[in-house]
Amino acid sequence: MNPIYDNIDAYIKEARARGMSDDALKTILSTSGWSAAEIGRALAGVPRPPQHAPGRNEGSPGTQALNTILVVVLVLAAAILGYIGYLRFLVR
Repeated sequence: MNPIYDNIDAYIKEARARGMSDDALKTILSTSGWSAAEIGRALAGVPRPPQHAPGRNEGSPGTQALNTILVVVLVLAAAILGYIGYLRFLVR
């Protein structure tokens, strides 16, 4: 058995925290010599880490859509005002 995987519970906890799927864990552990029964027991016994909640900058899809619309409107407004300023410059 690989000494890196001597503590199967600690390995599963760390791997899950990094986002590794249970299928990937099963494959790695079975090729390292762990039996299916040991892997099943360990996977069931190690709690999953809490799901990532959206941070301040992530927002929901609805909020992201509103932010995109706001940026587009501001860019268009700036372009229109710039064009009006350019036309005023030409008239002088």
